[in-house]
This record gives sequence, C-alpha cells and structure tokens, in this order.
Amino acid sequence: GLLKEMRKLQGEGITADDLARAKAFYAGSTRRGLETNAALASDYARSYVLGVPLDHTEKMLGIMPRLSVADLQGAAKHYLGGENYVYAAVRGKASP
Repeated sequence: GLLKEMRKLQGEGITADDLARAKAFYAGSTRRGLETNAALASDYARSYVLGVPLDHTEKMLGIMPRLSVADLQGAAKHYLGGENYVYAAVRGKASP
C-alpha cells in the first residue's frame, strides 16, 4: 500500500528512467490540460487562491527538466522520512 511505497522511495528511490518518464508525462499532460481558455482561467484562479504568481505552472514546467534523481531522493528522505506522518482512511456507509 501507500506506506510500502513511501518506504520504497526512502530506500531504493527512483531510477533515472522512472524520472524521465515522469517528467515527460507531467510536461505533456500539463500542456495538454491548458489548451483551452477555460483551463487557463482555472489555472490562473488556482494560482491566485494559492498565493503564487499567475505564471507558476509555466515556471514549474521550466524547472522540471532540471530536477535530478538526487533532488527527488533528498525530498523523499526529508518529507517521507521517519514516522512523522498521519495516515487516514475515509469510508462511507455501504449502499443498501
């Protein structure tokens, strides 16, 4: 499950091939997702609400190619390391 994957990231990390595929997917899906005026407006609104510059998505697309495996391993160790996390599962009532 989720905890197993978190521990896997802490230990093994990801491969350069995994990272290359993830970068390509992120860039492609993000650009495709911003092809309409409505999608651009939604992206600008999200940036505004989050308090980041309106060109935040474009900046992320520019930064993404520079990320390295070492960068992600460091982030995984910092944010996913230790036992300082809260795991919550939300379940509703079953339908009759």
